[in-house]
Amino acid sequence: MKSRKIKEMKKMKFKHHTGNNRNGKCECGLESILPELLPWYLFVIVLCIRIHYVLQPKNWWLLHPDEIFQSVEVAFSEVYGNGFRTYEYSPSTINVTTPVEEQEMNQGMYSLRSFLYPQFFAVIFAVCKFVGIRLNCYLVGRICQCVVTSFTPVAVFRFCRTLFRCRGTASIAAMLTSFSLHISVLGTHTLVNSFISPFLFLSVDIILQYLLKPPAITDFSNDESLNNDSSSRYNHTENGSASIQCTMRDINSNLKIQKNPLNGAALQEQKNSTEDVIAHKELRFVHNVLIIIEILAAYAIHGALQFINSLLKFTKDKIRIVVMVFSLSVGLNTYMNFPSYGEETILPWKTVTPTDSSDINQCLFFISEQNNVTGVFIDNSIYTIAGFTILNHDVPLLTLIHHEYHEYRSGGYIPRTDLSYKTPRNLYVINRYSDIIDVTNIHYLSKRLLESQEYNYVVVPNKRVPSFSQLGFNKAPFSAGRYSVLQRLLTPIESTKLSIAGKNMPLGKNSTIMEYEASWLYTAGLYTKAIERLENAIELNNSRVRPFQLLASSYANKADLTKAKATEDKCILGHGRTACRKPQPRIVIHEDYKQYSVN
Repeated sequence: MKSRKIKEMKKMKFKHHTGNNRNGKCECGLESILPELLPWYLFVIVLCIRIHYVLQPKNWWLLHPDEIFQSVEVAFSEVYGNGFRTYEYSPSTINVTTPVEEQEMNQGMYSLRSFLYPQFFAVIFAVCKFVGIRLNCYLVGRICQCVVTSFTPVAVFRFCRTLFRCRGTASIAAMLTSFSLHISVLGTHTLVNSFISPFLFLSVDIILQYLLKPPAITDFSNDESLNNDSSSRYNHTENGSASIQCTMRDINSNLKIQKNPLNGAALQEQKNSTEDVIAHKELRFVHNVLIIIEILAAYAIHGALQFINSLLKFTKDKIRIVVMVFSLSVGLNTYMNFPSYGEETILPWKTVTPTDSSDINQCLFFISEQNNVTGVFIDNSIYTIAGFTILNHDVPLLTLIHHEYHEYRSGGYIPRTDLSYKTPRNLYVINRYSDIIDVTNIHYLSKRLLESQEYNYVVVPNKRVPSFSQLGFNKAPFSAGRYSVLQRLLTPIESTKLSIAGKNMPLGKNSTIMEYEASWLYTAGLYTKAIERLENAIELNNSRVRPFQLLASSYANKADLTKAKATEDKCILGHGRTACRKPQPRIVIHEDYKQYSVN
């Protein structure tokens, strides 16, 4: 009898040290009422909720542009050969020929990020393409992200079970992580910060299991503490069940860690102060800190339940009611505050993008399903859209970046990367535009849309729809929120009339704007277009020296030395040799561009 009891105590002690005592009961009673498969139930619930959320078009808003241009857009361009790339995923320039390339080389603005995270999506896109499945890659990417991030509660459960040696605390931590508003929102957007979280906590769990592995079990027959029932810490309770002390007291004694002094109110204050600091930073960067806060909250709640239970001696049914009310309260709070369509709920989550991104992405999805798309104009920032991943047409694109419209056309090329599936055909680096138009230069924007009639779809705010009817656009049978899709279907006669009207329109009526645009074109190495604007600027107003300097340099870079010399002579004649040879500052129109005023 004594020998059997010693064996049982060995088994219990081993389970206690490993933290895998699934059948033990914490003093709070959670072990006896929470299901064994609770983490996996939470995984299924969280996954279903998140997938349902991202499938709603009204929720296609962007939390940050990086969720597109550092994830799914990179993957889409790897598989389909067209799309946007930022300098982080671009190789270094081999032959530096333009000022912008020289600046990038000097500042090391190339090959800054690993392809590992985008490659996860690239594999999935490649499989879909290989089997002939035509899907919206933007949605596929977000759904796959949800699958991975939904494992976070499972990973947190395993980590906490090993750390605290208690399934009750681990279960509460998993529930808090599952229904955390901030963690849930981040988990539905394709950001690397939430993607790596489950892998991180699983890795730490493995390390902890190795560090906290049980001591070698020797002969317990000489252990007086096991032979003495009265001194054993595994005393029987009044109802005969074994009460195992799986609280933080044990782990504190093993790891020499002081007990967390925060009570519930102080912990909530800490969470609020953290959120106030994050509101001025970027929430995604502290994703795992938010999880740690939830783990600390779980530990505090578990301790509170133990204390209350020791005072009131709750029955299992009462504990079950407390846990159910707590879980429902947390879940309903997240559901009620989850950001959906509407400025009042989305705006606090935004970093740089406006709240119109869901409207615009719905419009682009409609365009992606059309089979006659030859060019698209988007009257909003590129950072509001899900790139070519949602457009899914390899066509010219004219869209806004900061204070200028940037045009991207065929011909962009980036050498094959080591991890590419194929040689890219038509990649667009965001700062490698083919034309640039200031937002105030309505004349040239209209001229560009009239002459370039391949732009047959535009996405514009509803209030600007009438102005585009003069350019031959009619409202398409689709709109979302404050934006509408316009389509241009022209007869040959109408096309000829619009083309003639476009050619007769001036490049602009403001010499300052002309010089400003030409300066950016020159920096990008687009000397032909820069020459057009500079000549127009000088014709409107020849009182400034810099347009002559840029014009002469543009001709020289095109190897037209005769015109370069003629332009220099004209400058000297009007402004003197000293002024024409002295470097002039770059013209600045917008206040936030003052840092670029130096040549």
